[in-house]
Amino acid sequence: MKTHNGFKDFNQLPKAEKLENRASLLSLIFMSWIDNEMEKQNMSKKELALKVGTSASYITQLFRGDKKPNWNILAKMEDALGIEFSINIKSAISHNDKQVLMDSKKVIKAESRPSMPH
Repeated sequence: MKTHNGFKDFNQLPKAEKLENRASLLSLIFMSWIDNEMEKQNMSKKELALKVGTSASYITQLFRGDKKPNWNILAKMEDALGIEFSINIKSAISHNDKQVLMDSKKVIKAESRPSMPH
């Protein structure tokens, strides 16, 4: 595998590894949001664990990235913190794909117009 400055080229990783990396990143994003909210509320990891009904060590493992939160634990954290996550979806369509779609719509519109008499 090619490396750049000692790091693997992400684009050269197998798809399964890319997806695992993405899952880890998503987990860390959620945990970062939770951490920010805990700081605002001056809540410790131990307090969060009690409110969520799990161990402080499990919460620590989530924050370190050793484990990934599941949807149930995230929902319990939302409830414990009095917050609600909002998730937006971004399209994975590339710029080139969008251009092809736009061009094909133009062709369809042009074909559906009645022809003008000369």
